[in-house]
Amino acid sequence: DTRCVRVGRGCAGARIAAVVRPLVVVGASSSECASDAKADAESDVGPGPRFAARRVGTCDYPRRYGESECRSDCCIDGCGRVPRSVTSPAVSRAGEPTADDLAVVERQLGRTPRAVRSVVHRCECGLPDVIESAPRLPDGSPFPTFYYLTCPRAAGAVGTLEAAGLMRQMSARLQIDDELAAAYSAAHHDYLARRDAVERLPGDPGVGGMPTRVKCLHVLVAHSLAVGPRVNPLGDEALALLPRWGSAGPCVEATSSVQES
Repeated sequence: DTRCVRVGRGCAGARIAAVVRPLVVVGASSSECASDAKADAESDVGPGPRFAARRVGTCDYPRRYGESECRSDCCIDGCGRVPRSVTSPAVSRAGEPTADDLAVVERQLGRTPRAVRSVVHRCECGLPDVIESAPRLPDGSPFPTFYYLTCPRAAGAVGTLEAAGLMRQMSARLQIDDELAAAYSAAHHDYLARRDAVERLPGDPGVGGMPTRVKCLHVLVAHSLAVGPRVNPLGDEALALLPRWGSAGPCVEATSSVQES
């Protein structure tokens, strides 16, 4: 199945993305297949009290995404129709970055952040994890990445998904699934519209491979976190596969005013 990515000895009907632990089993053609994939994954990664596996959906993404029944195992906010969000809307506070926010982002990136307009999403620990950037850098050069994922833990987890081949699998699905391709194209137009509201860049450059490919999951995840679910379907998919990167506390040292805000 060209829509599937197999890590380790996963069976042909299941896609497995190993994100350290817990291990995530993504989709299966049957319950028996999912069970086989879980057993193979556990033998590859190793059992233990920290091991867990969970099924997150099927290859039929657009139809699963539109289901009306509640999926309490995947939704922390009771919305019933979207994959689990890593953070609650209660901590998704947007606004102009404070001096403390900018200091945190500098420690997260390991460099001075450029052209930061606002913090558009915060981790459950309270620190920024997505910023909105100006379409141009201070020197005037275009900077098309409007939403930037800053948390190193989140970025590392997304990188693990990329290394497992998830981008290639998503790009292949876009070629054969018209419904998914249409939703992804709409996400591209949403991204451009939000950026254009600040400044339109010549040539309307896309990001992350949108609208026809997936070239950077970090961009798609940042988009989903910034604007919420049901806008970027592949960003939502990747987000649902990630561990809770803020559950261990702040990724970098922060001032008390940032942590308490």
